[in-house]
Amino acid sequence: MAEQAPTATKEETIKEQVQEQAQQLGDQAQRIKEQAVDGYHQVEQRAEALKQNAEEINKKAVDFIQANPALTIVGAFGIGYLVGSLAARRWLI
Repeated sequence: MAEQAPTATKEETIKEQVQEQAQQLGDQAQRIKEQAVDGYHQVEQRAEALKQNAEEINKKAVDFIQANPALTIVGAFGIGYLVGSLAARRWLI
């Protein structure tokens, strides 16, 4: 009977250690989950800000094109000519 008491103590000690480990893992999992949720919300906010900026830039571009159609056509032609010239030189070298 003297041998059973240490065994029960060992079992209790192991059980307590396992419970502590489980609690620590649970706490870590909760922190990781909270960090993931916070990161998701930050990315979501940044994406919304980028979307709004892109919409604003698009509106400004459309307004400029509608106000200056001839200048836009000449500019597009000039850029196309420049890109074509640079591409032709690169392929010839």
